[in-house]
Amino acid sequence: MYYNQLLSQLYHVPFYNPAKLGLQNITRLNRKLHDPLRKIPVVHIAGTNGKGSVSVKLAECCRIGGLKTGLFVSPHISTFRERIQIDGSPVSEYDISDGLKEIFKLCQDDNIPATYFEITTALAFLCFKERKCDVVVLEAGLGGKWDSTNIVHPALSVITSVQLDHLNILGNTIEEIAIQKAGIMKPGVDVIVGPDCPTDIMKSEASRIGAIFHQVNCSDAVKSSPAGDLLYDPETVNTAIATAALDTLLRCSREKPDTHAVFGALSTSEAATGLSAALPCRYEFFRCRVSSAIGESIVPVILDLAHNEAGIRTLAWKIKNHYPNFSVRIVVGMSRRPDLRNCIEPLVTILKPQHIYCVEAPHPRAVPENELRDLISELSAQQVESNDTPPGGPTEEERALLSGSFGQEVTARRASSKNNDSVHKGVKEALSACKEGEIVIVCGTAFIMADARYAIGVVEPRDSAVEFCNMM
Repeated sequence: MYYNQLLSQLYHVPFYNPAKLGLQNITRLNRKLHDPLRKIPVVHIAGTNGKGSVSVKLAECCRIGGLKTGLFVSPHISTFRERIQIDGSPVSEYDISDGLKEIFKLCQDDNIPATYFEITTALAFLCFKERKCDVVVLEAGLGGKWDSTNIVHPALSVITSVQLDHLNILGNTIEEIAIQKAGIMKPGVDVIVGPDCPTDIMKSEASRIGAIFHQVNCSDAVKSSPAGDLLYDPETVNTAIATAALDTLLRCSREKPDTHAVFGALSTSEAATGLSAALPCRYEFFRCRVSSAIGESIVPVILDLAHNEAGIRTLAWKIKNHYPNFSVRIVVGMSRRPDLRNCIEPLVTILKPQHIYCVEAPHPRAVPENELRDLISELSAQQVESNDTPPGGPTEEERALLSGSFGQEVTARRASSKNNDSVHKGVKEALSACKEGEIVIVCGTAFIMADARYAIGVVEPRDSAVEFCNMM
């Protein structure tokens, strides 16, 4: 109960202060906590898309290599504790409660107006110190330059990609956003930059700051869509970036033993098995057993956190390439954003779904169902009939799906009066309507995913219902 009360208190703290972006609060808070990470090597990872996936891959490589590894990622899906992990497992409710209690007291006693993410970052730092981690993989939450994680001096910096997102905070152009991401670069520190970043800007910023620039080349992962979009296969690119980061850490352990010696314990062949690690809801596949009046069926379901234009466009083309012979049913819920129309458009124009089920997240920033439905109706009305024909034979992914050899099997939960919320209802309708040769895609804001996972029957730790309030 105490854990839930403290979380509720945290969720009532503003996520960020738009009038005063800066590192003053987290710097003061970190100093009061005696700089918990000052003796722990940190890998700092930023980027519009892919930063969470690269973070978990690299953390798992370190864990398999024998290092006690802290991982800080966001957002969480079903429990806040997912944000702070040690050796692949969320920290305990006691760890969270104990840390929050100390941090809230410091903020009150020293009049530190810390935001939600500043408090969460400080909490992670404290947990990693208390649990005596050997290394920490730290994912930036928003941007980079003014993100609360950017008070560390890392052993390695990584920037996965730069796309349009959080326009009202980071800037309205790729160039402006790239400068914010590049803010995590540090003098004398190697920085790994993914292929989907503006090279000239990143090189220029690295030179200005004095960082050691490396760019990952993933030419084999680049594809051109029929519409002319340049698309990167996310898993291939994220794996390549994590591999480059692992190789750099190993090299630095030899060249810079004073600061990187701990990484010398890693073995490329052993640690590299961690590259297959993934976070929940990143193109996560399930075989969902659904009961109806006429019997049971297995419905293929993919959950993906794609929520910005680049992410949704990539997801849409990936589905179209992997499952060209399948019709799709889409469950989508979104948070408010200035480019909402551009984000939704690929779902309609690329996937041409059998049906789109609009849902509303239990969050104050959620786009209402009817507003989302009206936008999709407008986009659908503008579509020209397509002459697309499937390629004929099943793809490798379709064969795996049909053979039942891919994805975790779950059993959909029956609807009840307690779970008749928008998300649960939308998922259940999609599952019930799905016929042979169809697949269900659930995408959009992270705030719909816990309910979606519950609806399809995923069994996992889940926080009690608490009010989100100002949490982003």
